[in-house]
Amino acid sequence: MRLTIDNLDGLGPIEYSDYLMAEGPVTIARKLNVPQTCTWTMRDCLKRPVRTGRVVVTGDAGAVLFTGYLPLEPEAVALGSGAGGIVYRLELSALSDEWLLDKQGLGAGGESFAESGDTLLRSLTSRVDGSRFTTTSTGLIAQVGSVTTSAARSWSENAGAIAEAAGASYRVLSGQVVMAPLGALRHTLTTADDSLSESGLRLGTARELVNDVTISGEIEGGTYVTEIFVGDGTTSAFTLSSAPFAEGSAASRTIVQDDFSAGVLDPQQWTGGDPGSHLTVGAGGLMLGGGTGLDGQTTLIAASAVELGGVVVLEARNVSLGQGSDGVLLGLYSGPVSRATCVAGFDVRQASGATTLGAWVNGASAGTTTTLASGHMYTLRLHLHSTETQRVRQSYVVTLGGVPQQFGGGVVRASPDVVFEVVDLGLSSNTPATVLYDGTLANSPASVRFAPVNSVQLVGTVGGFLAQRLSTVWVRGMTSAGLPVTRLGGVAGSGADFLLASAGVLRFFPGRVPAASEQIRVQYRRARRAVARVQAAASVAAEAKGGLPGRAIWHGSVVAPTAWSSEDCAAAASALQSLNTNRAEAVSGTYEDVNLPDIWPGDFLNFVTEAGAILVMVRRAQLVSDPASPELVTWRLEFANDWVTCASLRLSKTLAADAGDVIAGGGSSTVPGLGGLQVVSISKSALQIDAGCSPPSGGGFEVRRTDGSFRAGQGGDLVLRSGVRGFTVPRGAQVEEFYVRMYDGSTPPVYSRLSSAVLTDVPIG
Repeated sequence: MRLTIDNLDGLGPIEYSDYLMAEGPVTIARKLNVPQTCTWTMRDCLKRPVRTGRVVVTGDAGAVLFTGYLPLEPEAVALGSGAGGIVYRLELSALSDEWLLDKQGLGAGGESFAESGDTLLRSLTSRVDGSRFTTTSTGLIAQVGSVTTSAARSWSENAGAIAEAAGASYRVLSGQVVMAPLGALRHTLTTADDSLSESGLRLGTARELVNDVTISGEIEGGTYVTEIFVGDGTTSAFTLSSAPFAEGSAASRTIVQDDFSAGVLDPQQWTGGDPGSHLTVGAGGLMLGGGTGLDGQTTLIAASAVELGGVVVLEARNVSLGQGSDGVLLGLYSGPVSRATCVAGFDVRQASGATTLGAWVNGASAGTTTTLASGHMYTLRLHLHSTETQRVRQSYVVTLGGVPQQFGGGVVRASPDVVFEVVDLGLSSNTPATVLYDGTLANSPASVRFAPVNSVQLVGTVGGFLAQRLSTVWVRGMTSAGLPVTRLGGVAGSGADFLLASAGVLRFFPGRVPAASEQIRVQYRRARRAVARVQAAASVAAEAKGGLPGRAIWHGSVVAPTAWSSEDCAAAASALQSLNTNRAEAVSGTYEDVNLPDIWPGDFLNFVTEAGAILVMVRRAQLVSDPASPELVTWRLEFANDWVTCASLRLSKTLAADAGDVIAGGGSSTVPGLGGLQVVSISKSALQIDAGCSPPSGGGFEVRRTDGSFRAGQGGDLVLRSGVRGFTVPRGAQVEEFYVRMYDGSTPPVYSRLSSAVLTDVPIG
């Protein structure tokens, strides 16, 4: 091997090969989706290597085997005294090029949805140091459902998580960040041409067969709940039947937050384009100094995408816009930033010499407009609500027979509610917000880019931006005249109507208390554990021989990629099931030989002997250079297929303690839930229901007074079955509970996995 070090002193690379010692040969350690290390021992010399020195190791044939840096000074070990004084040997350890990326930090984290692994890796690298590194991919990289890059982790840890989720491997060499599908490169070693040394091969199987898998995930949104109360003009607090589902902790629900107090735009939180330097940071926050006059050229884009599920609130604080302003604020985009691709955003325009603000929905103006007063400051809020808390399904990639296969993925269709509100900060704190638009986003994309600024010619200041994912509560009032109005949550003095307490209590502010006979309809999701069970019936039958039981169970939970729902758990369980009933995927072992081709973790080895062929995935590779001429490099390889240790699906053997509610035969149903169910009207004697969709052929909708007892038989809690979308449920008391599920035409029928609940506290007299 040839070893050079550039000590970055202007002298260029210096070759140290002649100083290498046999007692500590050059050793390169490679592991799947983590940085490489290179260690060696050398005699001391006049030009001693220094910290941050650039290390390059090449083979005699010229192949680059390692590139990286010395993170620490060499360790000097005294060997004895010589004519010139104490004689030392130097022990050195270098880290691969990731060291340069890891030491810079990521800043704010970010979420991405339904992106390919190589796109995510390229974005991650550009956020840290896009000038020194180029990112490429070899082969088709799988799409990742959802992934969060965390500022608490290094670049390499985030890159490894992305690669795992995509069923891929990454490596950094010579300034190139390369991602490839697992098994993209295969090396055939065979006894027929002596390229395989059988004496160096050790094989084993490390896992038993499993054919009944139960997997738990995160807490998910469960039952779709609609609670209906009636105001009396004085009652200001309404207690929900259960605490609404809220995703994660308060910190994890903040998507973007920036008050621009750092004095500069944070390149790790924001991207975009600004060819004329029109966006700067000053005493007032973000300074809007105009634009090029063209749509989509002067933009501020969040590094984090936004999933349009649950309740999302976008806010621009202390906004002041001057005359001549033109552009979009708080914009959500389905493609490159432009008004044409804007799903929702505040449209700023000029009308009769005044600056107006309106709603922009699905590429067109909607609702009403308001004229901004000169010198006034405003708060703009965009509220979005979908009964579906997860819009992008997680995906899991496993390698079967050397070929990556993807389970799960896809999106959930929905048409979120959307409300645009404006608060004039110069008015009384008790003045209601001005609502510019209250409607829906028909068939919205599952996730969007968030560009809070698209300046055609915006002039003014913005004090800060905030994007949050809140609890799933969405409140609508229905006046005695039958007119619907959305009631907005928030804090006192912000123009909001109510505050949601953590215990599930709606507390309406003075002046916002529901009037007598006003119906308050609260939509939210109950919380439950995501869990799924998948059984391989054919394997169970095949294993039931000789009187032995055929069922072999495995219980555990998903560590990564995160299983946000029972559908995700079912996908993970199916992926695991595909592996653990295939005995070829349980092979592991080691191989040692000399002067092998350049092998990296993630490559596959095809061992061909007279007994047959065995295909295995390399997990670790160690290269040890012996002092010899010609070159002699010993390779020590560790390999394991996915059922031994899955490269892209990390699991725990502990099932969540609250995962007892398991649906036999699987955690998800082929019959969708009724997230779009609506109470059309409520009278003293009946509820008029719109199920939100048509029933399956031969199926319908079943209404019961208790949850969890849906079946083909009658039962004392059965209220009715309907074969049409719209139906009437009779009422008999002020406080009642009804649960609705859809069922298909099979025998016995298959029901929705989740119920839609209608809970009423409405007088019947």
